[in-house]
Amino acid sequence: MGRVAMHELGIMQSALAAVLDQARTHQAARVNRIVLRIGRLAGVDPEALAFAFDVVTKDTPAAGAALTIDHVPARARCTHCAEDFEVES
Repeated sequence: MGRVAMHELGIMQSALAAVLDQARTHQAARVNRIVLRIGRLAGVDPEALAFAFDVVTKDTPAAGAALTIDHVPARARCTHCAEDFEVES
């Protein structure tokens, strides 16, 4: 697995751990959907993230769950005029 995929694998492992912790807290036997909000400048490859999702959810209560990735735009503020704007790169 390449360097980029390792980044996504780590993100997904952390996300799944948080989801499964919440599932246990609420005594849920199954996870049907996971929604991730990823910042546009996070350097995350959505395809690699989806692949990592399939790998890490196997044999867990989240196996077969749907993955939704919401891309969150980067925002900045001009210190001169206090205008907020989206940042592309």
